[in-house]
Amino acid sequence: MVSLPPSLQKQVSVMSMNLSAKLDELQRGDRQLETTVALCEIRTQLQELTKSVESCQSEVSEVKRDMVAIKHELDTVQQVKEEIEELREYVDRLEEHSHRRKLRLLEQGLTLFLSYAILAAVLGMLQFGYNTGVINAPEVNIENFMKDVYKDRYGEDISDDSVKKLYSVAVSIFAIGGMLGGFSGGIIANRFGRYLLITKQWEEEARKALRRLRASNQVEEDIEEMRAEERAQQAESRISMTELICSPTLRAPLVIGVVMQLSQQLSGINAVFYYSTNLFTSSGLTEESAKFATIGIGAIMVLMTLGSIPLMDRTGRRTLHLYGLGGMFIFSIFITISFLIKEFFGYVQEMIDWMSYLSVVSTLSFVVFFAVGPGSIPWMITAELFSQGPRPAAMSIAVLVNWMANFLVGIGFPSMKTSLENYTFLPFSAFLAIFWIFTYKKVPETKNKTFEEILALFRHGNDRSSLRDSRLYGSMLNCVNALEGHIPPAESAALMVAEEKPHPDSFVFAAGSERSSGAPAQPERPPPPLPPPRFPNSGV
Repeated sequence: MVSLPPSLQKQVSVMSMNLSAKLDELQRGDRQLETTVALCEIRTQLQELTKSVESCQSEVSEVKRDMVAIKHELDTVQQVKEEIEELREYVDRLEEHSHRRKLRLLEQGLTLFLSYAILAAVLGMLQFGYNTGVINAPEVNIENFMKDVYKDRYGEDISDDSVKKLYSVAVSIFAIGGMLGGFSGGIIANRFGRYLLITKQWEEEARKALRRLRASNQVEEDIEEMRAEERAQQAESRISMTELICSPTLRAPLVIGVVMQLSQQLSGINAVFYYSTNLFTSSGLTEESAKFATIGIGAIMVLMTLGSIPLMDRTGRRTLHLYGLGGMFIFSIFITISFLIKEFFGYVQEMIDWMSYLSVVSTLSFVVFFAVGPGSIPWMITAELFSQGPRPAAMSIAVLVNWMANFLVGIGFPSMKTSLENYTFLPFSAFLAIFWIFTYKKVPETKNKTFEEILALFRHGNDRSSLRDSRLYGSMLNCVNALEGHIPPAESAALMVAEEKPHPDSFVFAAGSERSSGAPAQPERPPPPLPPPRFPNSGV
């Protein structure tokens, strides 16, 4: 082996060391480069990660905003839910109250269907109330309209008298419809109601109608009542209008019924209803005050009519009618006095103001007494004077007479006011006096009396003995009524038919008891003896 010189060996050793150092340095440089490259990659990834984090942060912010909105919506939904719950509780309370009210109505026999029928019958008259109570307020406007139309058509002015006549026809023409409806109402009504069972013998259809009316399946009592009425109608035949008018025995109650209807319409109340605004302005009120006074008339009419309902059974029909006619007579005189005061003392302003108040108070009091008596009593008494046979024909005639008198007053009052001026109400005062005397002398008291008791009054004359006989017969009927609680319905209905019911032409009034043939009158049988006092509440 060749050995190198020491100097070269040293130099090689130095170079080797340098080379090793260089190699080490180169190796270290390569690791730094890799590290730098890795760091660059890491930095790039960190930047991407930072961007992702920032994106996530923005998404989280949006989610937070959405969550806030959702929370707000949830709060709103919760609030609505609470309101719905409160509403549901209110509806439950309302249903419970309605159910209790329905139960009370059912206990009283008043169902929803029956209530609707009553409202339809009552509220159907609102159009008449509007015509009679309100049409007089725009009287001047209507008359001016008539004048303008007449001048446009014929090129000349119409006279004031013709305008008054046309206006009177306008406010009273609807009464003709009332006449026709009242005259034909009985014929039409016979096609409904109990017609299903009594006339057509459709028992199942009648049961369905009753179940609907009563809102109950328990209708046997009503069916039995209609069967009893059917048997009673077979025992007492129905009477037509011609037979009613020609029957001498029914003449007295028919005359009473007709006069009672006339006492309602010829009392002057329609003159107040149709022309109240004109009457108030004539007495010195301003047009605005007259309209308010007319409104007061309508309000008082409603309130007093409601108040007179309990008085009918307390005081009696005849007594209440006498009070009503008497009060109307007195205040019709005061109305005339108020007109005369304006004529003779119209130049004194203080007297005009005082007279205006007197006119308003007198007119309102006139309406009050009409509502107490003549407003409703004639209809009740007319129905109570007749039995089942002649009642429909009698009521049809009464309605016809009532509407006819209504029409005559409406169409004739303007001419009467023009002719009599301040004495316009004196004819009504005379009629009221005549009707009061007739009621006092001829009209029987029908309070708490059966039809048989009323017949006894007509049969024997309106004296004390007849009153005693009617009470006697009524006491016997009370005994039968007390027994009905212990008798089955079928037997009770048979007893009702078996009771002595005179034919409408079989009893004789005091005025027509003598026969034209001159045959001696048959002696009347004495009433049967009274039973012993076994029923304390029967009046025996």
